[in-house]
Amino acid sequence: MAPNVSINRIAGIDVGGTFIKSGLISGNQIITTRRDPTPSSPTEIIDTLTFIIQTLSPQLVGIGMPGLVQHGVVSHPPNLPGWSVIDLQTELRKRVNLPVFVDNDANMVTYGEFRMGAAQGLRNVILLTLGTGVGAGLIIDGQLYHGKGYAGEIGHITVEPHGYRCHCGNRGCLEAYVGTSYVIPRVKAILPYRNSLLNKYPEITMEAIATAANQGDPFATEIIDEIAYYLGIGVATLYSIFDPDAIILGGGVANIGDPFFTKVKSYATQRLYGDRNIVLLPSKLKDTAGVWGAALWAFDQYTHSFGE
Repeated sequence: MAPNVSINRIAGIDVGGTFIKSGLISGNQIITTRRDPTPSSPTEIIDTLTFIIQTLSPQLVGIGMPGLVQHGVVSHPPNLPGWSVIDLQTELRKRVNLPVFVDNDANMVTYGEFRMGAAQGLRNVILLTLGTGVGAGLIIDGQLYHGKGYAGEIGHITVEPHGYRCHCGNRGCLEAYVGTSYVIPRVKAILPYRNSLLNKYPEITMEAIATAANQGDPFATEIIDEIAYYLGIGVATLYSIFDPDAIILGGGVANIGDPFFTKVKSYATQRLYGDRNIVLLPSKLKDTAGVWGAALWAFDQYTHSFGE
C-alpha cells in the first residue's frame, strides 16, 4: 500500500442491515453504483464485500459498517446476526491487496454530509441515520469525533427504562422505538385488530405508514406520532449535552416529510431547559451519503498516513 498521489478511483461502501450500497467515485461524481442485499452470515458478508470491491476495481476503499468499530475491527453489530468481533479492515486488505479503511457506518454518513451535504460550513453537528436501526455521528469543532473508538452510539441511549427489548440486549433504547426493524413488526402484530388503511397495503413499510398518516388514518398517525415523540426525547438529550449547530436526520424514517420534523422539534422543545433554537435538517445526500462519506474518509486517512 505505497502512497499514490494520483488516486482518482475510490470505492465507497455503506453496509446496512438490509442492503449494501456502494459506488465508485472519480472526481466529484459517483460513476458506478451498486445495491446488493446484505447476506445473513459474517462469512457471506465478507465474501460479498470482496466481490463488490473487485467488481468496482478501485485504487482505494472506504467502508462504513454498523456496530462498534475501532481501528477497522467491527464488534457486535446488533442487526448483523452471528457477527461477534472481526478485524474486517485487515481481512479485506489481504483479500483485495488495496488500502481499505473501515469505520462506523453512521460516522461515514455524517462525514459525507459534513464534506458534501447539509452540514457543509458547520462546526458542531450531530447526524442521526434512521433506518433498520439508529446510527449517529458527531462532528465536534470540525472533526469527526470517535471518543476512545465507540462514540456516537446514540441509538442505544435509553428513552424508556422498562421499555421494549433492543437487539443490543438493553431495554428501552431509542432504536427500539424508531428503528424500522422494531416498528414494522409491532405494527404488523397490532394491525389485524385495527380498522386502518394499512390493511389494504400488500406490504407494510415506513413509506406506507407515512402515506396512510397523510391520508388521515388514525392508526398510522399514532405510529408516526410515537416515533416523533421518542425521537424528540433523543434530540432534546443531544441538545442538552452538545448544543450543536444542527442535527441532521437521514434515512428512511426521516423521509416522512416536514410535518414529521415539526413534530420531533415540538416534542424536543418541550423537554429542553432555556430558550433553545432547535435546528433539524434533512440529509442532502440521501442514500449516497454513506458512499460519499466512506470514500472521502478513506482518501483523507490514506493521504494523512503518508503526510501528503
